[in-house]
Amino acid sequence: MLESTATLKDSRGRPWLVMIGCCLMMATCFSVPSTCSTLFIAPVCEQFGFSRGAFTISTSIMSLIQIISMPMAGKVLGSKKVDSRITLSLCVLLMGVGFMALSRATHLWQWYLVYGVLGFVTPWCTVVAISIFINNWFKDKLGLAMGIASAASGVGSAILSPIFTSFIVDVGWQSTYVRMGLYLIIFGLPLSATVMVFHPSRLGMRPYENKKRESETAQSGAAAPTAEVPGLSDKEGRKSAAFYMLFLVTVLFGFSAAVNTHAASMMYGAFDMTSAGMFVSALMVGVAGGKLLLGAINDRLGAQACACFGCISLAVGIVLVLISTSLGNFPLACLAGIFTGIGVATTTFTPALLTAGALGRKSFSTLYSTIMTGFTVGSAIGTPLIGTIYDVTKSYTAALVAIAVCILAALVLALNAIRIGQKQWK
Repeated sequence: MLESTATLKDSRGRPWLVMIGCCLMMATCFSVPSTCSTLFIAPVCEQFGFSRGAFTISTSIMSLIQIISMPMAGKVLGSKKVDSRITLSLCVLLMGVGFMALSRATHLWQWYLVYGVLGFVTPWCTVVAISIFINNWFKDKLGLAMGIASAASGVGSAILSPIFTSFIVDVGWQSTYVRMGLYLIIFGLPLSATVMVFHPSRLGMRPYENKKRESETAQSGAAAPTAEVPGLSDKEGRKSAAFYMLFLVTVLFGFSAAVNTHAASMMYGAFDMTSAGMFVSALMVGVAGGKLLLGAINDRLGAQACACFGCISLAVGIVLVLISTSLGNFPLACLAGIFTGIGVATTTFTPALLTAGALGRKSFSTLYSTIMTGFTVGSAIGTPLIGTIYDVTKSYTAALVAIAVCILAALVLALNAIRIGQKQWK
């Protein structure tokens, strides 16, 4: 039960300041562990003689820890007893100090330990936290705010990857780890420690609304003493069939998103390495632009239309990949990369919107954080399985067909989850 809407202050520009904070979190605490940390694989393995397979176990450890961490993050960030600004600041500090500590590492277990810590703190200040904050602070323009915040991860990766690569060449990987840790703290800490309040009501404010809705809210608030947040409780949500359907959706999303890991390899047989790199660039353009486009679709047409557009885009992209590689048509391959990128963006962008649509906002933080563990499971299965299919068949065709089937099955499940879930609470 929240405060009377009649007593809540106009939040003015505060929601957009929170969104800027979310952008910085994604451009720092998401981009660095997920993309920039991979830059160290070659130099570290070369210096110490580690096999790349053994070294990259660290990323598997990070993914497995996230399965445990995600539900905890949703529960703690939503607790009235915890100041989210303190929680986020501690996570940013741990991440920054962790990377700086790797500058002194000489044994594999040290990378495993640090990546285990990264796996624990990353959901608290990136995907889970950002979705919760945006959903709490925005009633209107939700898709726009979510799209901008999500796209910041791609922008951050695009800017930081060449910068940190040049640092590794110029000053070595040890000093670059230190600079990476300092970057996280300097750019991630200021707003996380000041503006990132979990819910506007804790500051006596309302979520962002357009002027018409704001006026209606104020009028209805004057007539009603309290405003109940719509949706299912945590207990009700976990008993709903929609909850388990959405969990399966995120598993299928995680499996489908693994196409991103194999993107360059899919092009090698038909094109040279330079062209394969350009395909990956086209895919990243699709990811970044897709998140903004998906946000606009959500604001105008709703989560169902957003999911339909994104999932179908991935299926179309896969078909175009198969056609372009068989014909050796590179312009068509670039178009395939853009459609595939939009689809990949859908797998991380829409789960929050689907959860809010199917189960409501009442217990969004705890339900969404649990549902998103399915994405980690699907990704952990999909990445090695796609590689294994290629090893056995000497082709990505079977794997790509499987991904197309999975993404369309996920779409059917998502639409039915919203229909079933909304019957319970609307």
